[in-house]
Amino acid sequence: MKNFSYSLLVLVLFMFLASGTSAQNISARFTTSVYNWQYQSEDANGNLIDNTHLRLHQGVRLRLGNLSSSGAFLQTYFSASTDLGSNISRDPLLRLYNFYFKIPGLFSGLDLQVGRQRIYAGVGWGTIDGLYLKYNFSSYLLEAYAGAQMPLETGKLAESWGDSRMYGFRLRPPRFYGIRSSLSFVSREREAREYSEPGRWSGVLQKTGSTQRRLLGLDIQRTSFGKLDSYIRLDLALLNGFEGEFELNRFESVNTLNLLENLSVGLDYILREPLINLNSIFWVFDYEPSTEIAGRITYSFIPDLQATLRYASVDYGDDTSERLGLSLAYKSLFFTYTNNAGYSGNLDGVAAGYRRPLNESFTANAQLAYSWYEFAGDSENRNNALAALLSVNWAAAKNMRVDLQGQFLNNLQYSSDYRFFLRYSYRLFSKL
Repeated sequence: MKNFSYSLLVLVLFMFLASGTSAQNISARFTTSVYNWQYQSEDANGNLIDNTHLRLHQGVRLRLGNLSSSGAFLQTYFSASTDLGSNISRDPLLRLYNFYFKIPGLFSGLDLQVGRQRIYAGVGWGTIDGLYLKYNFSSYLLEAYAGAQMPLETGKLAESWGDSRMYGFRLRPPRFYGIRSSLSFVSREREAREYSEPGRWSGVLQKTGSTQRRLLGLDIQRTSFGKLDSYIRLDLALLNGFEGEFELNRFESVNTLNLLENLSVGLDYILREPLINLNSIFWVFDYEPSTEIAGRITYSFIPDLQATLRYASVDYGDDTSERLGLSLAYKSLFFTYTNNAGYSGNLDGVAAGYRRPLNESFTANAQLAYSWYEFAGDSENRNNALAALLSVNWAAAKNMRVDLQGQFLNNLQYSSDYRFFLRYSYRLFSKL
């Protein structure tokens, strides 16, 4: 089944092209980027060496449309990148993000997608090589999908169904008294890779079987059109297959109450149960479920001037941490202040930015961020970090854009680090 989805994709595409549908069209976007940065490494004698890199990146987004009377289309997005002036063993680096064929209205209320595609369906999310179905019936919406997961290894084109698979569904019933809800399910399984030596940090040689996770999710959202907006999410982990044992994985409640036309308050509650793979570096640390309670107040002084105050408290079981934030926004100008304290570390930071159109074609953007923080167990010494950004955007034509950006960093590792980014993008549309 490794190449099943691609074989089916080619077959279906050939059938539609052979049907002789007229007025086919092609749309594309080409993005070329060049990024320059530095980093420091140690030589054989322990001396620091400055390394300068210049990386070239090319992205292509392509869509071949109107392949049938129902509007079928083929879409793909891929990229290639390489480092100029240095030898990196994995270069050139190729990535295929999506490559799928969509047939809307294949049957009454049924849409079909086949190929590499991104899934967003409640607890089911990720990239698969396979099938996706969407079916509307009696005001219900059913989504179902199945396929091999995208490979984790760089340079590998595809996985087989036996080594890595994902399947699931999401069902959305019709609205009920303004309430929109959905029930979703996903099953993910990936064969573990064999390790030849113990982990660098854990010192343990893992011998694990395949990792399999089955999640059941419930999403409920209610909008009262200007008064109270609520969203509830509940994720349950299915243990021991389908034998009926459940474990709470995540509970989230997000609520916003609009008291006045220019004043709103919010209260959120989030409970998280960490899911960490045994072959992850985070497995060597102790972890506990965390609960977070957060509140916010947003006030608009005038239509263009808005202030937001946020506060959150996170409980890790034996420790707690707090976050406080204040943001001001006036037209194209913004300012933010943040404070973190407790188990997550102590940090204060400010940031500001301004975006200004210079004329119909050029726009300038400037941002500045400064923070001072301390490492755990070292409350007497504080470190500083400074970041600055300046960019110019040129809309050379309706289908052409050029972006130039400069960055400056000053922190514990870099006393003065400069980075430059140049991007050129071109869009086209043509009937065939």
